[in-house]
Amino acid sequence: MEHTATLPARTASPTRATMLKALLVCGAISSLVYVGSDIIGALLYPGYNYAGQAFSELLAIGSPVRPFMIATANIYNLLVIAFGIGVVLSDGAKRSLRVTGILLVFYGVVSGVGPYIPMHVRGTSTVTGDLPHILITAATVLAILLFVGFGSVTRARGFLLFSIATIVAVIAGGALAGTQVARVAAGLPSPFLGLIERLNIYATMLWIAVLSIVLLGDRAARLSEEVGA
Repeated sequence: MEHTATLPARTASPTRATMLKALLVCGAISSLVYVGSDIIGALLYPGYNYAGQAFSELLAIGSPVRPFMIATANIYNLLVIAFGIGVVLSDGAKRSLRVTGILLVFYGVVSGVGPYIPMHVRGTSTVTGDLPHILITAATVLAILLFVGFGSVTRARGFLLFSIATIVAVIAGGALAGTQVARVAAGLPSPFLGLIERLNIYATMLWIAVLSIVLLGDRAARLSEEVGA
């Protein structure tokens, strides 16, 4: 349970207030960019099976949509890093929330490396050949579990339960997707891999978007109190 006292609120200058709001908005926008790039990338990839193929296959070496996916991934990760900075700078942020912001920045950096350590197109490599990609994916998942875990105690009980559900979805989706790695490397069908993997991806995107919206709501309420004081 978080026992650290909330820092006293500061009256922010208009410039700082605008900057902080923009940084916090980046969280919700980042999730929209990620989901949008996934859907558009899948539609642009001839023969791609959204339900049966992994998100990483859109970024794979030899993927016809790899340039598009890298461009959108770069935008996404910059937005997440900006959001993390906004979380750290939030007025009245408790220690756990500041740690969450730092971990979001760390996640954005690790996730930013991912597209440049891609897997190979299905059936053109081995599990060993794609090991660097598997390891960077594991590091990304670890970062997600850390920022959701720390962020879970920053809000009321409802957000804690939502965060626990997110962690369960990330772990379950990752574990189930991991059982299909050998089939992907061998070029074999992997029924529902895409849906399973997107369970943890979309759960993470939803969590980030919700935190962004909640913090923006807190900030609006705080500014309203300052005006009314």
